[in-house]
Amino acid sequence: MKTLIAYYSLTGNADSVAQKIAQATKAELLKLKPQKDIKGGKVGFFKIFKGAMQALMKKTPKLENAPVDLAAYDKIVIGTPTWAGMIAPAVRSFLTFNKLDGTK
Repeated sequence: MKTLIAYYSLTGNADSVAQKIAQATKAELLKLKPQKDIKGGKVGFFKIFKGAMQALMKKTPKLENAPVDLAAYDKIVIGTPTWAGMIAPAVRSFLTFNKLDGTK
């Protein structure tokens, strides 16, 4: 059974979690990369605030690594930060523009 971990990370926390899960499950990693990621220098309040505002507005940015052929995977694990109670915009794009029918 082939597994894909698709995730977005702004601060690096989701990176480390996704890598640990991939090592334990022998899954492939797909780090979602928006064509225009959140700007603002070092990770801080304003960068997180910008991300939260985009999440609240339900933005769906274009991704550098999209679309993805998901037919080769039996399972897909989604990793996302939670901003203002919402998923990250890059993950929203992945879910919106990829067909997940028939996958766990």
